[in-house]
Amino acid sequence: MTWIDFLSYDNLSFISSLLFGLTIITWLFNVYSFPEKPQVVYRKLKGDATSVAEELARRCPILSEKYIPPVLWGRSGHIQAHVYGAVGRVSAPQLVGHRQRRVATDGATITFDVFYPAALSISHPGDHPIIVLIPGFGNGSDRPYVWVLVNELNRVGYVVVVLNHLGAIANEKLTSRRIFTYGGTDDFQLMVDWVLETWPGKRLIGLGLSMGGNILMKFLGEKPERQAHFIGAASACQGYNIVKAMPTWKTWEGLRRVYAYHVTRNYLNVVRRHSDVLFSPPTNEAEDSVDGEGMPVTVPDMKRTLSATSIMEVDIHLQRHILQFNTLEEYYEQQSSCHHLHKITNIPVLLLNALDDPLVPETLLECARDYATTSPNAMFVLTKHGSHLGFFEGGILIPNTVTWLDRMLMQFAQAVEEYIAK
Repeated sequence: MTWIDFLSYDNLSFISSLLFGLTIITWLFNVYSFPEKPQVVYRKLKGDATSVAEELARRCPILSEKYIPPVLWGRSGHIQAHVYGAVGRVSAPQLVGHRQRRVATDGATITFDVFYPAALSISHPGDHPIIVLIPGFGNGSDRPYVWVLVNELNRVGYVVVVLNHLGAIANEKLTSRRIFTYGGTDDFQLMVDWVLETWPGKRLIGLGLSMGGNILMKFLGEKPERQAHFIGAASACQGYNIVKAMPTWKTWEGLRRVYAYHVTRNYLNVVRRHSDVLFSPPTNEAEDSVDGEGMPVTVPDMKRTLSATSIMEVDIHLQRHILQFNTLEEYYEQQSSCHHLHKITNIPVLLLNALDDPLVPETLLECARDYATTSPNAMFVLTKHGSHLGFFEGGILIPNTVTWLDRMLMQFAQAVEEYIAK
């Protein structure tokens, strides 16, 4: 066969298709993106002085190592996100905690679960600080990624208390007309109060994942006196500024519009499950007030809510009315942790994100970086890979059960405890 014959129309069509396919595979699997050590940002003190953040970074050996995701697919943020969304974690142990309930002033029943290490109990919580954990968007203690992290923390002796976002647990019915929000801290406060009442004098370490990280940092910053009960706090994969984050979910860049659609579907699944309560009529005259547009403040539009195609539409027709905000921007502004980070000054803080997170673009990370460079107690860790709460590690095809994120959070907790004890 001559070159002229080889370059016939049919062959050129095949070659073009092959090259296009290889290009797609290369992009999807991100094959030319090689593992690197995490970027660790903290404030450098003058002279030989060492900041709290620098000392803690030294006590976390994982930060001086390359994060190596699964060889075949782990360098793709999209595939990691898909695997996380599909299975949460590989071969996760199924844990069952001790369910606790508290009733809020508005009648909402807040639930959380306590997980004890072997040989420990409510009357014998051990010598370690208590870990208080807030999961991601619309999640609770029944998720595989929570089980793996809790299991690792239990293994080294920590009692872990996990907040269940309001409405997230299928068999827990709502007892008031509201569900979880992006930055509401009252429910977490009830859980913290229970922990402090149950174990007086115990210090806490806070861990927040995705939306849970936003809630945790807002909780600690909006009322700085709350920091007195904590010896450290860590946030992973949050977006910090909801006002800036929401418009990015309307774009096709990084396929964020696709992810936003799936998050909206999950959001609406929770809403539908509790629609009989959320869309119930007002029970008193105070609830039957109107906003500046003449719409009932606390009466959400059921039809428009359940037919929503974006998170913002759900918030417009549901959350804005229930929570009595005049505008969506006002609601998002009030829920964002970025306005409170600078007020967290009394405890060590870890802020962790991944560059390939398809839900949290790099443009949202400025406030985290700025906070870490100005506060001697805070460090910002940015990994090249990891996606959104993925951070799968090891193996060629099948990753380890314990992820890089689990190891990072456990090392941080231990480092904080050691630092405080020295």
